[in-house]
Amino acid sequence: MDNKAIHEDLIKITKYEALSELPDPFVFDDGRRVASPADWRERRAEIYKTTVDLQFGGMPPEPEFLEVEPIYLKGANAPNIYRIMTGTREKPIVMSMYVFKAEAKGKAPAVITG
Repeated sequence: MDNKAIHEDLIKITKYEALSELPDPFVFDDGRRVASPADWRERRAEIYKTTVDLQFGGMPPEPEFLEVEPIYLKGANAPNIYRIMTGTREKPIVMSMYVFKAEAKGKAPAVITG
């Protein structure tokens, strides 16, 4: 590989400046401090909501429908493939799910990707 293709001059960090300190995770948004396990469960939910809102703009609405269609069912040692359709009729989301199962008698782990 040609090292000149990396352009190290473009990725070099020349200055690091802390813009602020990280917030205390044990302080609620309203300023109260976590004082019990129940408070911590409530604070975790608050952190989760804030994170989802910041990163993704909130949670999507409840789907109007969910359809799962088998595309390819081969069995052991080959992936089973399903098409999953969900969301709203106006803006549906379509994805594929590949399910890999080991050939085994009884229980066996399954790896699901999609």
